[in-house]
Amino acid sequence: MMHVSILVPDEQTNMSTIACIIGSYQIFSEANNYLDKNSGKTTFKIELVGASRNEYLNNHLFSLRHQIAINDIRKPILL
Repeated sequence: MMHVSILVPDEQTNMSTIACIIGSYQIFSEANNYLDKNSGKTTFKIELVGASRNEYLNNHLFSLRHQIAINDIRKPILL
């Protein structure tokens, strides 16, 4: 299984950054769904990784929580 870490930046972000994070997560999730239906197994372990230990990104319109801090990952593949 490939571990894919999608980096969630700290507070300084805009709507296009959030859209890219969500889009990347959706693409890998749909790939996993497709592979699960056709072969019975998934390929990707997908995690939203925070640039710091702050719990979430909040731009006053959306909140996006990361699952783990970047310092807690040993061998990430960052997108």
